[in-house]
Amino acid sequence: MLRALVLALGGVVCSTALTACSGGDTAGADPGPISSAATSTSPPTTSAPTATTDPPAPVAPTLPDIAKEKSTAGAKAFVKYSIDLLNYSHARASTRAFRASSSPQCGACEVLSDAIEEMRQRGGGQKGGGWSTLSIASLPANGPSQRNFVVHLGIDSGTSRKSRTAPVRRIEAGKAYVDFHLQWENREWRLLDLVPG
Repeated sequence: MLRALVLALGGVVCSTALTACSGGDTAGADPGPISSAATSTSPPTTSAPTATTDPPAPVAPTLPDIAKEKSTAGAKAFVKYSIDLLNYSHARASTRAFRASSSPQCGACEVLSDAIEEMRQRGGGQKGGGWSTLSIASLPANGPSQRNFVVHLGIDSGTSRKSRTAPVRRIEAGKAYVDFHLQWENREWRLLDLVPG
């Protein structure tokens, strides 16, 4: 089940459930390390020096106030926040904030976090492939402290490489459904499970 999630949650880690990654090398699409900076390849001119600039560093998402409420609206806001955290985790190759927002019972969250960290340790990287929320619909809950949703996700195209020497794979743009299960724990929402639709 968890392996299927990792293979499915594509768009985030080309392995994380949702899109397919095409096989083989992609010429000219080397994602490099996740934190790699873009550099200029143009030769300097005599009239004005060329400068290399790093792309702006991703900013960690902030938990919105409404996501702190024990309500359906608060839970939906927390789902969007969780998606932002996953995108940020890939961009920064750091899963600390995502892990902190997840319940210790969330095995899928652990699998996703481990996949991101393993990619970083092996010198791999991902560019693009982020998730965006298209719609969120409520599902039956298992009790007053839980909320369940089916989320229609948009997935951006991108490239991914599991390690420094692995082939670059394309992440195909697309759409997918994922069930998000939340638990109200210690007066805050926590991600309890992710299930590909």
